[in-house]
Amino acid sequence: MKKILLLLMALLVTPMISGKSVFEPFHVIPAKKISQLIESELVALYLSNEDQRKVAFKRLKTSVTQPLKDGDRFYVYTIFSHFVTGWQMPEMLKSDSNAKEGINDLREEVLEFLIDEVNNSKRSISDREYLLTLLSNIAGSENLFEFKQNQMAIKALGKNTDNDHSVLRHAAIIGLKDIILKTGEKWEQQEKLAAEYLADTLESGYLEQQRTSFLESIDVLKRAQGRTDGVKLLWEKILDELPEIKSEALKKSIHYKLRLLVGLKAGVTFERQVKITKEALKQMVMKDSNIKKPLPELFQLLKTETGAEDLEPVIWALMKKSKKNQQLFYEIYTSIMRLTLDGDFSDYKLRLLNETLIVLTHDTQSTLFFYQTSMLFLEEVYLFHSSQKANIPLVMLGSLLVSTDHEELLVPVIQEISLSVDSDLPLWIRRRLLGLIFIQAGDSPNIKVAMNAAKRLVALSKTSKNSVIKWESSKRLDYLAKFAKEPMVKNFAANWK
Repeated sequence: MKKILLLLMALLVTPMISGKSVFEPFHVIPAKKISQLIESELVALYLSNEDQRKVAFKRLKTSVTQPLKDGDRFYVYTIFSHFVTGWQMPEMLKSDSNAKEGINDLREEVLEFLIDEVNNSKRSISDREYLLTLLSNIAGSENLFEFKQNQMAIKALGKNTDNDHSVLRHAAIIGLKDIILKTGEKWEQQEKLAAEYLADTLESGYLEQQRTSFLESIDVLKRAQGRTDGVKLLWEKILDELPEIKSEALKKSIHYKLRLLVGLKAGVTFERQVKITKEALKQMVMKDSNIKKPLPELFQLLKTETGAEDLEPVIWALMKKSKKNQQLFYEIYTSIMRLTLDGDFSDYKLRLLNETLIVLTHDTQSTLFFYQTSMLFLEEVYLFHSSQKANIPLVMLGSLLVSTDHEELLVPVIQEISLSVDSDLPLWIRRRLLGLIFIQAGDSPNIKVAMNAAKRLVALSKTSKNSVIKWESSKRLDYLAKFAKEPMVKNFAANWK
């Protein structure tokens, strides 16, 4: 181990002397060694000499402006995040009050830098999303010297809950959820602050934002173990905003989830909240629209309508017609499929069209249709890759894949996804696609599918053109070695070379 670390340190010193990039070593070493390389960089931030620590910080900070490839900044952001949370901090420094004070000052400076970076519009969506994930870890860390630093991270997440980009907005919301679920006296102020930020998002008038906020907020209530101030505040806000939901589809989904929540939380702890929720459910008015128009008129309305109140009844009418005979089914499926590739409409409409295609695909019970719909979603990802719209087919593709265990469908789709992971798509999209392969490797009940996915991860960790994809593939294999459902996959992931 000492020899490896000495070698890595030598690799790190070379760029400083020769003027080469900090990132070059990350591109030439095996994926399994990247975490060790990060650890060796971290050592410099823990040096006992304050001036040396500052030199190390400045060097890494400067390197952020000089990436060689997409994702290079991830390494510096990771090093800084580990430093802020005290990962691998030497024991002797923990007992040295002077050194501890100096390191705490540098921690705060590093954290401020990370927050500036996440708010820097010149950084890519991939960089900023990754930063929000790191800030989520910092916000919930028990290892910070001061709760002030937790609060700084929480406020950074809160600021991004109204970000214009849905991927960043969602990442911030996910980070806040974990803070709201914290319990204990020392977390009271922090979890309430996080709940206030999340509660504010429920007031959004945009359907896609409203959907995300309600569903994620209800998930917080579902997971909550105690009636903290934050949980109470969020529960009340959800009920207050229910009348503002204009989408009947969303209203039905939320009504269903709240009914489940009432059953789950029955008991003394949430007695008052459950009682009020039952009353609110009674007050929710559910409309059943029944449009009777010829198919050509419905298709025209499908193209032109944009608002939920007008568009959703058209979708429901088409769904009813699709059940009459196979010819109508194919015509409706094909028309919706073509329309999704237009893309000149809202995120909400794209999601609704894609959800309809999933329902139609399930109705066929056809492997061919599963494959065709999967490939359509992948095509949408490429089509919308430069906008937040790409996140919608990514979610739809994941939803479709976990709904089946057919080897004939999944193996060729996983192959196509793995090719896309190593394409020129934005890194945030490729990481999502990598996650889809990982889910199949870890959770598929079909051992052939699971092993195929695990082997794809090994291939990516060895041959990907991007070092971050190599690194993340390697980390996913480490997780599989511990948590994969199938013993064969666990054993394979633990012993790959």
